[in-house]
Amino acid sequence: PFRRTGAFMTDYVVIAISSGALTAVRIALLGLPTDGVVTLSDKMTGHALQLLFLSLPVLLYFSVLESGGWQATIGKRVCGLSVTMADGGRIPFVRALLRNALRLLPWEMSHAAIWYVPGQPFVDDVPAFNMTVFIAAILISLIYLAALFIGSGRTPYDRLAGVAVQRRGSIT
Repeated sequence: PFRRTGAFMTDYVVIAISSGALTAVRIALLGLPTDGVVTLSDKMTGHALQLLFLSLPVLLYFSVLESGGWQATIGKRVCGLSVTMADGGRIPFVRALLRNALRLLPWEMSHAAIWYVPGQPFVDDVPAFNMTVFIAAILISLIYLAALFIGSGRTPYDRLAGVAVQRRGSIT
């Protein structure tokens, strides 16, 4: 679990740097909004841009690298881990995509709950529905984290995708 945590922290730095660069590209192409994000149309546009410039690149980062020759993201590679099928073989891209979509589900739930707060996010009161989505995202994240430390250390998204994260070169 500690190697996986270290790998995630390393990947988080990569994601933060690339997200900053993609945000700069988005601002260069589309400019900064001049008005507050208030209407549903504004929120839908903002959420679509967030999906395009943040969530999709992160999903592809994990999925392409884990299904590729390294069988690992940069963080996993640094920490000596790989994502494999049960026999140690490379996972297909579609399986990596499923794994990482499930893995990033709480993150995306939080984004949606923030974008669709009536009024302005972080300013106006958060309705019960949005708060429920936030709490559900936190609970799912805690289940994912707890799974690293219980039993075999396989997370629910690893199990559902039929893959394992292990030390590079070992087959369990």
